[in-house]
Amino acid sequence: MTLNKKILTILILLVIMRMAMSIALIYGFPEKGSYLGGYFYLNDEEEYFRLAFSLARFSPVDSYRTLGFPILLLPFIWLSQANSFDQLLLPVAIFHACVLAPASIILVALIAKRLTKEWKIALLAASIWTIFPYLVYIFVHSNPSFCKDVPAMRMAHQMWLQALTDPPATFFILLAIYTFLISLDKKNVIYPLLTGISFGWATLIRPGNVIMAVLFLSFYLYERKLKHLILFVSSSFFILLPQFIYNWLFYGSPLKFSSLFATDKIYAIELGNLFGRTIDMFSIRNFFFSLQQLILKLPSVILLCTLFIFFVIIYTIFRLYRVSPKAALVLILWVIPYLLVYGSYINFYDSVLHFSMPIIPAILIVISIGTSRITSIIFKKKG
Repeated sequence: MTLNKKILTILILLVIMRMAMSIALIYGFPEKGSYLGGYFYLNDEEEYFRLAFSLARFSPVDSYRTLGFPILLLPFIWLSQANSFDQLLLPVAIFHACVLAPASIILVALIAKRLTKEWKIALLAASIWTIFPYLVYIFVHSNPSFCKDVPAMRMAHQMWLQALTDPPATFFILLAIYTFLISLDKKNVIYPLLTGISFGWATLIRPGNVIMAVLFLSFYLYERKLKHLILFVSSSFFILLPQFIYNWLFYGSPLKFSSLFATDKIYAIELGNLFGRTIDMFSIRNFFFSLQQLILKLPSVILLCTLFIFFVIIYTIFRLYRVSPKAALVLILWVIPYLLVYGSYINFYDSVLHFSMPIIPAILIVISIGTSRITSIIFKKKG
C-alpha cells in the first residue's frame, strides 16, 4: 500500500470512528444528553430558530442573535417543512455531529500538514481531535468540582451533537485557515476569496470570530499580497453585508447589534452588586478570575500536568519558530488574540470550552508537534 493510500485509509477510519462515536452518544453511550435524542440542549436554540423561521417566511423579526446560524437553518426548514424548532433540533444536531465534525477532522489534518510538512504529525493531531470529546469526558468525571457548572464540558457539546453555533463557526474557521495557508503559497485568486467567504460566515455566525482577522490581515500585509488582501476583505464584506443591512433596517446603524450583549450587561451589574464592586463584561480581571478558579479547583496532579503541557507548548512554539517562523506565527496568531479577547469575557470561566472550540485544534497541533519531537529524541537516544 502506497503512502497516500495509507494516509487516506487512516483519515477515513478517523471519520468513521467519529461518526460511530456520535451515533453511540445518541443512544446514550457513554452518557445521555440533556434533551430528547441524546443531544446537548441549552435553551439558546429557541431564539436562533425564531429568527430562522421569520427569515424562511421572508418576514425577519427583531432579534439579538446574528443572521449566520439562522440562515444556515433555512435549508432544514424548507426541506422538512417544519413549523417548530423541536422538529429541527435533532436533524441539525445530527448534521453537525455526523457531517461537520468528521469534515473538521480532515481539515485539521490538512492544516497540520501544511504547517509542518509531516503527515505523521498531521495524523496525530487529527487523531487527538477525533477522540477529544472522550478526553473531555474523562477529565470531567475525574474533576467534578471544577466541571459541574460548565455546560460546554458535556460530552454532547464536544461531540458537536448540538443545534448551536459552535460546530458551524468552528468548521468555517478551520476552512478559512486551510484556504488561507494555501493562498500564502499560490497566486490563484480563488483561495483568498474562499478565505474571505469562510471567515465571513464564521463571523456572521459568531461575531467574536472577527478576532481571527488579525491572523489573515497580518500575513497578507507582511507578505505584501495586496491583491489577496483586497479579495479577502471584499469577500468577507459581501458575506457580512446581510447583517449590516439588517442592523441598519432594525437599529439605524450597520454596526449596531441592538441587545446582543444586553443580557450579559445585566448579569455583570447583578454580579457586581453581589460582590460589592464593578464587574465589566470585558476586563483583564475576568481573565485572572478564570485562572484563579483553575488553580483553586483543579487537583494538584491535574494542575501539574496542565502546567507541564503548557511548558511543552511554549517550548514547541519556540523550537518551531527556529525551523519554520511562518508556521509558528500562524499558530500564535490563531490562538493568542482569540484567547486574550475571550479570556477577558465575563463568562469565559463558565464556558471555557464553549468559547475556545475554534482554537483547540491549533493547540492540539502544537501538542502533536511537541509529542513527535520528544518521541523522536527518546528513540534516537535508545538507538
